[in-house]
Amino acid sequence: MVRNNSRKESKYIDVHTHKYYNDNNIFFIYNKLLKELEDKEFTKVKYFSVGCHPWFADNYFKYKNLISQNCQLTECIAIGEIGLDRTKGDFSLQEKVFEEQLNLAHNLKKTVIIHSVRAYDRLLYFYKKYNSVKWIIHGYNGSFAQAQQLINKGIYLSIGTDILYSNRKITKVLPLLPLDFIFFETDTLNVNIKDIYKKAAELLKIDLQKLKDQILQNFKTVFYGYVV
Repeated sequence: MVRNNSRKESKYIDVHTHKYYNDNNIFFIYNKLLKELEDKEFTKVKYFSVGCHPWFADNYFKYKNLISQNCQLTECIAIGEIGLDRTKGDFSLQEKVFEEQLNLAHNLKKTVIIHSVRAYDRLLYFYKKYNSVKWIIHGYNGSFAQAQQLINKGIYLSIGTDILYSNRKITKVLPLLPLDFIFFETDTLNVNIKDIYKKAAELLKIDLQKLKDQILQNFKTVFYGYVV
């Protein structure tokens, strides 16, 4: 008797992207922009995230009802990207919009995908109030000390195309991080998520399939009841 020891390989997961993949080996969460909420073209996306980016906080109340309606759809598996950014816009307004969306996430039990620039102090303030849902910091490229502080609080980190460049801080930080708090993403850039996984496996000195398996486990932990 010959045993078949083959098993289904874990998919690549792009946790935050603005593009489509026509590849059955890639699971992706498409991030809808506010202007896309009324466009029926985007109903073909299987899974998506939606929220008001802090740069556009002044548009939030115009789209508030549409954001809420979209967030209640089964296909919406995360609210984001939302957050705080001290480099652009009215920070006090950003905080108000951020908290409203965190409250929505709490009520709907949805994961949040966070944009944060020079605002980790206030981010952690809000995390204390809204840690009933899972948080993912997208596009993380900070220090190990900052990453450790976030992870110790229970916040996950999504790493993007910065790891493709040897001069970026994250290439030195990634190998020091616990893999059960990591995701990968492409965001707005024209890069395939497979290239990011390949580089990450190289930096981590681990087998690519092992990395894919770990990120799948992370997905199961962070996203409520969704199957890749």
